[in-house]
Amino acid sequence: MDGLLQGRVLIAAAAVRDGLVLPLPAANGTVDAALLEPLAVVRYALGLLAEHQPHTVVVFGDGVVGHLAVRAIPTLVGASTRIVHLHHTAPGLEWSKDHPVPRVHSVLNDAAGARLLAELPADERVAVLLATPRDATLKCLDIALGALRGHVAVDLLGGLPPGATSPLLPGANLTAIRAANCAGVPDPALRFVVRTSVGAAVTLHGHRGVGNDHLVAAAAELVEHPGRYRELITHLVDVDGAAEAMRHLARSRERVVSGRRLIKLAVRFAPGDDTRGGVG
Repeated sequence: MDGLLQGRVLIAAAAVRDGLVLPLPAANGTVDAALLEPLAVVRYALGLLAEHQPHTVVVFGDGVVGHLAVRAIPTLVGASTRIVHLHHTAPGLEWSKDHPVPRVHSVLNDAAGARLLAELPADERVAVLLATPRDATLKCLDIALGALRGHVAVDLLGGLPPGATSPLLPGANLTAIRAANCAGVPDPALRFVVRTSVGAAVTLHGHRGVGNDHLVAAAAELVEHPGRYRELITHLVDVDGAAEAMRHLARSRERVVSGRRLIKLAVRFAPGDDTRGGVG
């Protein structure tokens, strides 16, 4: 929307009437609001996976969505759920070990990580969240399907190329499955039970965007539990600093900015005020 990044903006009545503008708690006028949309995405995914009633949730990906997920799982899936967090890089794993979360087993996504998945009991109900970049989603899916032996449900949250397929799931159009649910529609969400190349049943679902209910619930959670996720906002910068950080990320996959690992960037639009709405 033109002019949105300014102190005051005139918004068309039709946008309000059609639900494009949501009332949020006043306490969300803080840098915590930078986590609002990704936390809404996590709530969407974990809400679907929770219906699988998993004993274990495996999270692939150490970006902001993966880190939000491992912190939200005890509340949204179950306090006794085993959590395995697989990281793409050693620096990502090091950051997690410096910022530990109770009941989360953080490991590198390598041969040892695959062995850990293979060692889970064969009668486990396992949920897999692929919080992965587009070029890593299929590889991580194949790792999960090749290692896990229990009843598996997978949320295809990570990006996928058009017509993506896996040799372990013959005949399954993964891109279409991921796109079947969009912004909370349909409700209940569509799920697809497919057979692996060795005949095992796997439940697949995915989604694009979030619905207004996800956004409102995420906002309420950030107000109620402000300390649960705050450490994920690793960088608070002004607009020029944000542009510099974005240029760095565009040039390199190295996520170290200003000497420390970037998980979530928030932008301070009002100089000297850390409580004005941050966006990331």
